[in-house]
Amino acid sequence: MSPEVRPASVTENPQSAMPTPGRIAERLKKYLPPSPILMMCCVAVLTMAGCIGIYREIVLLWMIWNGDPLRSVGMLIPLASVVLFLRVWRQLSWEIRGTWWGLLVILFSFLLSFVRQETLLVAVVGRAMLSVIPISLPVYVYFSGVVLLFAGTRAWRRAWFPIGLLMLSQPLPGLSL
Repeated sequence: MSPEVRPASVTENPQSAMPTPGRIAERLKKYLPPSPILMMCCVAVLTMAGCIGIYREIVLLWMIWNGDPLRSVGMLIPLASVVLFLRVWRQLSWEIRGTWWGLLVILFSFLLSFVRQETLLVAVVGRAMLSVIPISLPVYVYFSGVVLLFAGTRAWRRAWFPIGLLMLSQPLPGLSL
């Protein structure tokens, strides 16, 4: 009688076929970037690619900053906000504990940008008309989503000031008389 031949997929111990945390970590190491510098470059590239969704606000803010000397100080605000956030993230040891809820926040910023562009939502105060959705609001919501997506809720809570600073990128409200 010939010995019984079993397929290679069947093992004697069914528990050994179960993935363990060590095995999962070994498999993930193949797909993760080898260095933190490469990871930061990936975050930067993905963030810049996502700016396409809020390009209307970026262009409008650029026109405001270049068109009025009083408002030109606003062009320093996004740079200061990014530098201050990177300082907070460094204090957290560059931990990447992102949450997928950041994608929902980013999509909401794209929706805000679209609604702001396609509809006229204004509040009338005397003879002046004020926009209900400020130009800098989609930028603020987008940056919040990026922080949540890549750095996580802990970094988002610790970076409330740098993120909130983005709301000041339009120093004076736009008035239409």
